[in-house]
Formats: sequence, C-alpha cells, structure tokens
Amino acid sequence: MRELVAHGAPVDARCRDGRTPLINAARHYASSARLLRSLLRHGADPRLVDDSGKSFVEHLGGVAGRKKGVTAVEGLISEMETRQANLRGALDRLKGDEDISVTIYLKSITPLLGHMYNADRLAVLRETLARFRAL
Repeated sequence: MRELVAHGAPVDARCRDGRTPLINAARHYASSARLLRSLLRHGADPRLVDDSGKSFVEHLGGVAGRKKGVTAVEGLISEMETRQANLRGALDRLKGDEDISVTIYLKSITPLLGHMYNADRLAVLRETLARFRAL
C-alpha cells in the first residue's frame, strides 16, 4: 500500500458502491489493526461514508472488529502525538541556533510539518475514537 500511495494512488478512492479502502478493510474486519492504522496514517478519512451512509466505524463488525478499530486509531493518535512532541523539541532546540542556514531550513520545513502532524487530523482521529467508544 505504501508504494501505491507513493505513486499517487488516492487513499480515499471509491469503488462503485462508494466504499473507500478504509471502509472495505473494515467490512472484512479480519483485517488487522495494522492495516487500518496504515490506511489512517496515509490520510484515509474516517468520516467518509459509503452509499448506504455507513462509515468505517459502522462497518467494523462485532466486538472483535471494534477492538481492532480502537487499537488502530489509538495507536495512530499516540504515534502522532509522540512525533509532534519530538518535532516540537527538535524545533525548539534549533530555534536557538543563530546559523542562517538553520533559519532557512526551519522556514522551509514548517509548512510540511504542519501538514503531516496537524491538529485537525488529530481532532478527526479523536472524534473517531469517541464514536467507537459510544458503540
């Protein structure tokens, strides 16, 4: 999957029933939490619904399926929070450096870092986790 995404495959592409890869993985909940987390990590939107109006949360069958979904989302939230903290620490250490090349570098990567680990993405994942827990 990583290779498909790297070559431009849209992670939220839909089949004729409106299902995304994340929804399909959830429908076949024998899928591992690792696959679900990987799809989410690559930007799959957990809020999207298929033609029947169900999101991947509703498609995860039974207790075992929901546990995998919770595990996937919790793991990704934890991973993103850890990376954000590490990046903040690294950026704080670099900000004190008076080398002009460091300043230019920081200005060039800040938008990229914001895109990769933005607060909106974490909010969506936390919302999804709350929906799991409400089931």
